[in-house]
Amino acid sequence: FIFFTLLNSIAESQSLIEIINADQISFNRKINQDRQVLIGNVKTKHKNRFLICDSAYYYFTENKIEAFSNIHIWQGDTLELTGDYLIYHGNNQLAEIHNNVKFRHNNMNLTSDQLKYNFEYDKGFYDHKAHITDKKKSLTSIQGVYDASIEKFNFYKDVVIETENETLRSDTLYYWLKNEYTIFKSNGSLENSEIRAKAEFGWINQKEGKAFFNTKVKITDLKNNYVLRSDTFLLLEKLSHSISYGNTLLSIPL
Repeated sequence: FIFFTLLNSIAESQSLIEIINADQISFNRKINQDRQVLIGNVKTKHKNRFLICDSAYYYFTENKIEAFSNIHIWQGDTLELTGDYLIYHGNNQLAEIHNNVKFRHNNMNLTSDQLKYNFEYDKGFYDHKAHITDKKKSLTSIQGVYDASIEKFNFYKDVVIETENETLRSDTLYYWLKNEYTIFKSNGSLENSEIRAKAEFGWINQKEGKAFFNTKVKITDLKNNYVLRSDTFLLLEKLSHSISYGNTLLSIPL
């Protein structure tokens, strides 16, 4: 029973890509014994996701599609990918898409030159600069991982989150879209019209208007040029009130 269950699981995970449509299908054994050439209004299906493009190569043995121009992949009405060039590995459910990449999941939109998305694990990866918009926020980073199952980003290198009222920067940052909750690590800074807060570690809850800063904390009052340093700093009440703890030093300009 266990053996047959395992076989069924393997078969399900490695189901074949289905060719739904192509204006022209050709096959040349001399050039490639495994490759079919699909031209014009190409449409394929794999599991519960669809792909359309202008032309493609279908590698039957590898269960792989190489697609060209006007590429659009979608899964239901909540997730879609577009770009100019794609390799889709059916056995691994992995899409590697390049050039003019756009990725949408629910209200989140991402643009980049490159993205890998694993449909089996609901995770996207990029290592070229990406720009993300979600609601009224703008987010950028050089590298990132997106977990669609919990709508969470792990951002790395030159991370910037901008809203109408504030800008957050860090080397490493974890962001939950639904909760608008952020954890930052290394060279974190938060700036609005009133203060500039810097620290090595902290979190920000934008929905509740709270923030916590820890390690090498430096707070600058931008209106009065006051500078406060402490071990720990807490912002409350829509980031308008603060409490500091440990080795607190306030510098007031003369």
